[in-house]
Amino acid sequence: MVSLATGSSSSGTACGPKLSDRRGDHDSQIAAREAREQFVPALSVLTDVHSDRGATRKWVFALHDGATIETVLMTYEDRVTVCVSSQAGCAMGCTFCATGQAGFSRQLSVGEVLEQVMFAVRAAAPRRLSNVVFMGMGEPLANYRVTVSALGRLHDYRGLSARHLTVSTVGVAPAIERLAREGLPLTLAVSLQRGQRRDEKRTVPSIVAIRSRVCARPANTGLRPRRDA
Repeated sequence: MVSLATGSSSSGTACGPKLSDRRGDHDSQIAAREAREQFVPALSVLTDVHSDRGATRKWVFALHDGATIETVLMTYEDRVTVCVSSQAGCAMGCTFCATGQAGFSRQLSVGEVLEQVMFAVRAAAPRRLSNVVFMGMGEPLANYRVTVSALGRLHDYRGLSARHLTVSTVGVAPAIERLAREGLPLTLAVSLQRGQRRDEKRTVPSIVAIRSRVCARPANTGLRPRRDA
């Protein structure tokens, strides 16, 4: 005996997908559209400039509130480095820094810092991003919690060691001492301009304290001091 199965209006036929499948696709499209509306990208490209025959690439990103930051990708024969911003603007007011003279907008979030790195990862492919330097807009140690959290995630999830993670600071002395106690593997660069040496006590306060903290770091920390002049 041969039985013939009869289908309802919701069942599929050999000629096309089930109605329930079409409804599922429609629901997925709606969910995707709602997600795009609710979760806007952390960074939107305003400008994308190439130089050095493509070896250097600089982006100006707009954040969700209209603030802007800069990120630079540098490609060398032996490494690929991204320079990330930690703040929109800078409140340090250093006389030798254009960003400092432009004023301070706000702190960046951990997500905004890490998204700069991931944007650079995608742009650098198929090369591997090997170095991250906190040397863009802002003073990283003035956004301490975010900087430390981003460093920890870059170390834990991307496997970057002290030779591949660098924090550049004008010298927030108490924060340097605090950073040394974190035990994070990183290189600390204290940035000074040689042309400002006569006035460095005025432009970069507590320079003696900074040097003493960098040189007298605990031996059991991952901090590697480096002095940029």
